[in-house]
Amino acid sequence: MKRAARHSVHIEVPNRAISHFYPPQDNYIPNPQNGTRSPKTLVDLCIDSLCRSLPTYFDELPRGLPQELVDQIFASLTSHGALNSTTLRCLRRCELGVLNLANCRGVSDEWFVPLSTARSLSPTARKGKRDHQRHRPRSASMPYGKDVPSSPPLRSIRHASSAPSPECSGDASSMMDVDDDYQDSDSSPHDYTEDSMEDPYEEHFSSSSSGSASFVSALSTPFNAPSASSHNNEDIAEERPFSPILPSVLPPPDFFSIKPQPMWSSYSGSANGLFMTPYSSLIRQPPPLLPYASSLHTQESLEYVEDADDTEYKDHEDHHRSSITLLDLRGSRITDRGLLRLSHPSPLSSLEIVKLDNCHGLTGRGLIAFAQSNRLHTLSLANCRRLTDEAVVNVSHLGRSLVAVNLGGCRCLTDRSLEGLRGLLQLRKLDLSQCDLITDEGLTNLNDLELIEELSLGWCRQISDEGMFILAEQPNRSQALRVLRLARCPITDTGLDPIGTLLNLEELDLNGCINISSSALGDTLAKLSHLTSLDVSYCPGILRSSWQGKINNLKSLELCYSSVRDSHLSRLSSLPMLEELNLDSCPIGDWTIAHLADNNVIPNITSLDLADTDLSDIGMMKLAQFKRMKKLSLFYCNVSNAGLRHLASMTNLEVLNLDSREIDDNGLKHLRALPLKSLDIFSGRVTDLGCTYLSKIKTLTSLELCGGGVGDLGCAHLATLSNLTSLNLSQNERITNRGAAALAALTNLKALNLSNTCVTHDALKFFSGLLKLQSLALYGCKDMVDSPGLDSLQSELPSLRCLRLNSAMDEDGIINHSDSDDDADGIDDENDENDEDAELIEQQELMFAYNNFESDESSDEDNDDFQDAQHDMDSLEGHDEDGMDNLSAEEEEV
Repeated sequence: MKRAARHSVHIEVPNRAISHFYPPQDNYIPNPQNGTRSPKTLVDLCIDSLCRSLPTYFDELPRGLPQELVDQIFASLTSHGALNSTTLRCLRRCELGVLNLANCRGVSDEWFVPLSTARSLSPTARKGKRDHQRHRPRSASMPYGKDVPSSPPLRSIRHASSAPSPECSGDASSMMDVDDDYQDSDSSPHDYTEDSMEDPYEEHFSSSSSGSASFVSALSTPFNAPSASSHNNEDIAEERPFSPILPSVLPPPDFFSIKPQPMWSSYSGSANGLFMTPYSSLIRQPPPLLPYASSLHTQESLEYVEDADDTEYKDHEDHHRSSITLLDLRGSRITDRGLLRLSHPSPLSSLEIVKLDNCHGLTGRGLIAFAQSNRLHTLSLANCRRLTDEAVVNVSHLGRSLVAVNLGGCRCLTDRSLEGLRGLLQLRKLDLSQCDLITDEGLTNLNDLELIEELSLGWCRQISDEGMFILAEQPNRSQALRVLRLARCPITDTGLDPIGTLLNLEELDLNGCINISSSALGDTLAKLSHLTSLDVSYCPGILRSSWQGKINNLKSLELCYSSVRDSHLSRLSSLPMLEELNLDSCPIGDWTIAHLADNNVIPNITSLDLADTDLSDIGMMKLAQFKRMKKLSLFYCNVSNAGLRHLASMTNLEVLNLDSREIDDNGLKHLRALPLKSLDIFSGRVTDLGCTYLSKIKTLTSLELCGGGVGDLGCAHLATLSNLTSLNLSQNERITNRGAAALAALTNLKALNLSNTCVTHDALKFFSGLLKLQSLALYGCKDMVDSPGLDSLQSELPSLRCLRLNSAMDEDGIINHSDSDDDADGIDDENDENDEDAELIEQQELMFAYNNFESDESSDEDNDDFQDAQHDMDSLEGHDEDGMDNLSAEEEEV
């Protein structure tokens, strides 16, 4: 059994490698469209020189740099992959407008320690503040002495709907398969100073687990009864079993019924003692009455003023605020503590967009960092698998600004999160897909959200027909809702009736809703005159009844795996607006293509998926009539080389899938003139000769050739495709280190797969120049385990995020598969059907001299091979042109 594992690269880029990302000779900006280049401006050259020297010569950039210049420096560091904790620390005094770390490696809480210091204070003022903090008394509300008040006491709320479900009970790490790195660790108390750069929240977080955090909106006051001051908080709260996923303390239900009001208004609730005082007055109130997040930025906010002889401070309500408008930390290992670091001492009041997708270390408390982000309009938390209801409630006060919220894949959210969303009255886009614990009853909380235009409930298994009636009856829903996604929801024909009342619906996703019938859906579609996109994939027999005249405005129709037959499509006579049609794995054949083409049923089609259908060369003749086609999939159809000649007339074709064993070199010569950007011939019997044809398609950006016939010579031909960003050459055992050296010329590569080839660890040195490489697959290759070249490769490639090898640790995600013998006819050493082709290959092979190459040569010999490969690539141009002309003339004579 072979073991293949995916290794994520989490180490940050070392400082010593940053100068390598800014070579001194890089003084030009290439223009890939016409092959020219233009010199960089003086400003760009200065910025490159500055970024090259940041880890070595600069402690930090001075305060007061122009915002435009700071943005240019940050953009340069990001584009070159030179951002790490050191270079980010150099910008700690600058006002960052955009903090985009989505493509940076090793992003963790420690990156934000420098940014959490008092950036707005001068050195003398900082010394005065430290002296003041050292002598001032510590109030009862600040037991830790780090300007971080404790969470306010809340009453435990116990009712049926708040009971944790079996999926979210027990140990969080065992249930969610969470890495050990995300578990909170204890730390000893310490005095925080700017010089030490320690975490001001360390003791606060270690004293209580994230699962028992206060479940409270960040700008609301404690939910204490009026008489709470005369009782001990421990007497008020009810004991409740601790859950690491669901918080142990929840706000009263009355909290979610309050609609957002201006910050200067006040509320009062006699039943639960709920109150909200004017925000400006919170600054002057005693610490025990301050909420957690509000006091974080307002209590004893100081501005230091330097006089001639001494330093004094004064109260100031407007603390220095962060200028960050975009925060993108997707895929990072940041935790709640890291978010709070980022918001202290400068509140994130300028934030407009936050993207925290796939941040598995977040649970909810960290979203208090957005307490004063009153401009925040887009919040994305997709696939944050440990996120709890607390996170939603902590941003529930942003009802006047939030427009789009993405919670897709947050499987531990319950109906309580929907209660927290009910105050976001400006919400227009809401994604709750794969939130398994949401029920029909929870949808009632969306009643006041009358502006929602896009709602995703896909894979919510507890949403049924009742939920559809609840949605349809809500105010303004039939007029406002434009997009509704219900993939895999157990709805039936009964649930289609309320969907038919959503008159302005433009996109409907019913993928996998197997309980709906063709006739019932047809009646519903007849009412949705504005519908332009419909997905009914995996709905068997969904097209049995005629929909003609009911879907005339459709632009996209997904029917894959829906058992659509030729007889079903024969009932469709006109789809004038249709641009995308997916018939993947449907039992249709040439008759359907002839019907659609000859009767002009789909005149504006641009994307057609016929994968795994019965299409043959006869149907290919009709397929050529679709002159506007840009995307075509013929995956495992009955198409041969002869059928591919009909594709030559599709001059707009950009994406083509020809994954079939029937395709070989003879078919590829028909594709040379097409403006293809993506070509998939995964199992095609393509050899080095076919690579000469493909090398003429200079527009290619993605290519897959895994049939086993490509060798080092083919790699040399493919190395001339300078626009390639994704290349898959796995399963080609004729590729050795010399072929890998030739591929080093593809400097724009982002994904490279050389698995199960004869490439060894000696070839790793050739990849050091692929600075844009994000994914490298080498499983099945020899001598890759524990190779020292892997460590240096990770340091030299700043964008490398995924490295797949042929070994795995027990804790890694392992894919087991049985060994399989190579297909006997999977590799063509020579093209026996054409003697002229064989002679051309023989001449090129002699010139390339790769038959005498041994993959285990020494390091010096490998360098010679690299130079030989470059020389051979240059010399191939003249031979290729002559050879191709000779082949074309001989083919015409034949």
